[in-house]
Amino acid sequence: MARPAVVPIAAAADAAATQFFSNYTQLRTRVPMAVWYAARLAVMAVTVALALVLIVRPELGLTLFWGLAIPVVPALLVVAPGLWRQVCPMATMNQLPRLAGFSRALELPPALKAAAFGIAVALFIAAVALRVPLLNHSGAVVGAGVLVVLALAFAGGVAFKGRSGWCGTFCPLAPIQRSYGQAPLVVVKNGYCNPCVGCQKSCYDFNPRAAVFSDVYDDDPRHAAQRRLFMALLPGLILGYFLQGPQPAWGEPWHALILLGSCCASAGLYMIVVAFVPATPANPYRVALAFGVAALAAFYWFAGPTILRTVAGLLGAEPAPGLLQAASFSGIALAGLLAGSGLYAERRWLATQRAGQRGGAAAGRAAAAAGGTSLKERLASHDAAEVTDRASGIAFRVAPDATLLEAIEAAGLKINFGCRAGVCGADPVAICAGHDQLSPPGDDELATLRRLGLEGRARLACMCTVKGPVLIDRDPRSAPAPKVVAVSRVPQVDRALNAAVRRVVVVGNGVAGMGVVEALRRCSPSVTIDIVGNEPHAFYNRMGIGRLIYDSEGMDSLELVPDDWAVRQDVTMWSG
Repeated sequence: MARPAVVPIAAAADAAATQFFSNYTQLRTRVPMAVWYAARLAVMAVTVALALVLIVRPELGLTLFWGLAIPVVPALLVVAPGLWRQVCPMATMNQLPRLAGFSRALELPPALKAAAFGIAVALFIAAVALRVPLLNHSGAVVGAGVLVVLALAFAGGVAFKGRSGWCGTFCPLAPIQRSYGQAPLVVVKNGYCNPCVGCQKSCYDFNPRAAVFSDVYDDDPRHAAQRRLFMALLPGLILGYFLQGPQPAWGEPWHALILLGSCCASAGLYMIVVAFVPATPANPYRVALAFGVAALAAFYWFAGPTILRTVAGLLGAEPAPGLLQAASFSGIALAGLLAGSGLYAERRWLATQRAGQRGGAAAGRAAAAAGGTSLKERLASHDAAEVTDRASGIAFRVAPDATLLEAIEAAGLKINFGCRAGVCGADPVAICAGHDQLSPPGDDELATLRRLGLEGRARLACMCTVKGPVLIDRDPRSAPAPKVVAVSRVPQVDRALNAAVRRVVVVGNGVAGMGVVEALRRCSPSVTIDIVGNEPHAFYNRMGIGRLIYDSEGMDSLELVPDDWAVRQDVTMWSG
C-alpha cells in the first residue's frame, strides 16, 4: 500500500506566509471595474464640489475639509488603504491620461526619482506648518490648492509613465499612506496598473503588504533611511501641531520653530530606541511600527472629537462629553489594530525570509542578525535538487520551496531580475535539459515569455521551483525553439483574409510591436507584415540594458530573437 504524501509543517507554514504577500497580479478581482469607475467619478465630483464650496462659502468648506474629510482618511488607510487608492481623486486625475491613451509615458529622470520622497515629505510638512497661519482660515487658498494639486497630478500622468508622475512619488499623502497603510486589514486589488510598467521601487500598488518591508530593509541605505525617518518624526509633527492649539500666543515664528523642534525630538528619540533596543531581525521594522502607531493614536486623540463635533454641528446638535471622550480613545483602538496587523505581517514576512534562506536566497540583514545554520549547510541537505549552469560549469542546489532565481543569486552567478513575479521578464534562462523537473509555468509567465519571443525556449527564473536535476544556460537564446511551435502557429482559418486585411505596418520593434507581429502571424500566414523601428538593433531585452556596463559582448548579449527570425516569420524589417 502506497504511503500518503506528508507535507512538512514548516513547508506548509512557509507556503502560507508566501501566499500572504501575493502581488496584485495574483489576487482575484472581487469588484467589477464598472463599479470602481462609478466610485471614482463620484469621489471626484465630491472633491471638486468641496473645492468650490471652500471658495464660495469658506466657513462651511473649512468645516467640512478640516473637520471631516481630512480626519477620516487615516482611519481608512489603516483598514483598507487600497480602497482609498482606487478612488483617490488625485490618482484618478493622474491615471486618466494613461487610461485615455494620451500619456507620453516618459521615464522619470534619475535625479527626480531620487528626490521624490523627500519632496513629498517636504510638501506634507509644509502643509501642516501652514495650517495655523493660513490654511485653517482661508477657504479660497485651500480650495485653490485642491484644484492645483489635481492639476499637478494630471500633468504628472500626461508626462510620466505609470504612477511615477505623482501617486508613487510626489504626492504629499503618499508617505502617510505608507505609514498608516503598511499592514492593511483588507487588501483591495490595484485596478490601475495593468500591465505593470515598473515605474517605481517598492511599489505599494504591486504588493501592499510587502512594500513596507521592502522600504525598511532596502539595500540602499538612503531609501530605507528616508522612509524610517518619516515614520520617526510623525509623532512629533502631530503633537507639535495639536498641543500648540489653533492660535498659539507666541506667534508664527515660534510656532514653526516648535513644530520643527518636535519633529527633531521625535526623530532623535527614534534613533535612541534603535541604538539601545537589543538587535533582532525585526528591530528596524518594529521600532518604525511603534512610532507609526503612536502617531495614529496621537492624531485621533485630537481629531476624533473634531469629527464628532463636525457631524453634530451639521446636524444642529451638541455632542455629549462622554462621546467626545470615547472619540479621543478611538485613536487608541485604531492604533491597536495597526499594531496587531503589523506584527502579524512581520511574522509572515520573517517566515518568507526563512523560506528564501532555505532556498539559497540572499535574505538580507535580518537573517544575518538571526544567525543559525549556514546557507551552504542548508543547501547541502539531501532534499535539495541540483542545477548546473552550462556556461560556467558551476553546480548548485535548490531547495524544493525556493525559486531558481534565488538559487542562482546565492551561487554568485550574474543574472538580471526585476519584479520577481513573472511580469517584467528580466530573468529568462534557457532550459537545456530537465524541463520536466521544473514546476509548470503559470499564465503570467507564459504571457511574458510569449511577449519576449521566448515561449517554449526559456523559463523565468523567478517563477520556477526545481524538483530534480536541471541544466540551464543564463543566455536564453542558447536553447533552440521547439519544432512544434511553427506547426502550432498555422491557423485553421486565415483571419486576415476573412477580414480583407492584406498588409499591416507595425511601428516600433520593442515588446509591444514584436508581440503584435507574432500574434498577427499566428492568425494569418498570408498577411504582409512590415516592422518600422528607429533603432538599428533587432529586438533586444530593454530590461537588461544594464548588462552593457560589464558584458563585453555588447548589444549581442541582449538580443532576444535569432538572426533568421524575420525570414522565418516572413516579416520585412525597416531598421534605423
